[in-house]
Amino acid sequence: MRRLVVREHTRIVRWHREGSALETAEPLYLERRLYDRLKRFDQAQRDEADRVFCWGDGSARTQQWVGVIQIPGLQIEILPKVDASGAGETEAGGHEARRNLLYMLAVAGDVPVRSRDVARLTSRRAPLSETLAAIFADRLLRELLRGPERAYLQREENLRHFKGKLLIAQQTLKNAAHRERFFCRFDEFCDDTLMIRIFRAACRVLLDTTRTPATQDLLRHCLLVLDPVEDVVVHDELFDRVTLTRQTERFADVFRFCRLILQGRSPTVRAGPERSFSLLFDMNHVFERFVAAFLRNRVMPRLEGYQLFPQARHRQRHLMTCDGRGVLPLRPDLLMEAPDGRLLVERFVNT
Repeated sequence: MRRLVVREHTRIVRWHREGSALETAEPLYLERRLYDRLKRFDQAQRDEADRVFCWGDGSARTQQWVGVIQIPGLQIEILPKVDASGAGETEAGGHEARRNLLYMLAVAGDVPVRSRDVARLTSRRAPLSETLAAIFADRLLRELLRGPERAYLQREENLRHFKGKLLIAQQTLKNAAHRERFFCRFDEFCDDTLMIRIFRAACRVLLDTTRTPATQDLLRHCLLVLDPVEDVVVHDELFDRVTLTRQTERFADVFRFCRLILQGRSPTVRAGPERSFSLLFDMNHVFERFVAAFLRNRVMPRLEGYQLFPQARHRQRHLMTCDGRGVLPLRPDLLMEAPDGRLLVERFVNT
């Protein structure tokens, strides 16, 4: 498998291989078959505005998405821009970009790891996909060993003993010739819940993509703990049916990461029958959430009386007034209100 490391807003050219050498000054290229395969993967069931790459005539350019895309024969790791000098192109620069990205994701709450643990997790200079899989497997296993989620689940079964409520219609249809059986509906306290099934599905997806033995062992250990759980095909609606309670709140960040791994909404994740896989983050949103979380956790406790409103859609302001009415409405990314009512507005600009 070919592995390609690129940065945001970087051009990748398509090499036809007609000549003996690549006739371009671009250092990043893909063979024709891999380029075409990647293009089909990115364009399948995706609107143009949601695609990871901007496709041109014989070349593609990465956009604001960072993370990992893996298709048969190719893995592309997209890292955030480090600085204008292109330090991210070197091995040291790439390692620094991964560490900075993981720190931002940790502070923003997009990965289940504490920000102070990022340095330890990135010390081995592994690809981003392997580090993210290791983070998930380690955190999930620790939470499962503390005790999996358990809840009362409603079941309907044809039993040899009476339990719960007898379903008359099903009893008549199925047991007319079997008076020793009872078709019942009952509640059972077990750990085969929808959330636990989603955890099992996420472990199976990552086990197919990771190549690090230590991470594979962690994922297999998770699957061993989850062995009694039924396998399910995960779709978007399943996530909305899971309700976090006070007892299951400790699984919240792991569950959010499962959503990134399994949710079929493009272009966040796509896992197909050919072991294609992607785990991507919109860098614009990551940066906004990182700044908001950093201010909330590190700055606001020092500013007594100030209030912070991230993504303040319900506190809309206007740039100016005309005839007593507001014009040019503003929806700030960050709105800070001082004790005397003064407002500080921050609007992030995509670059």
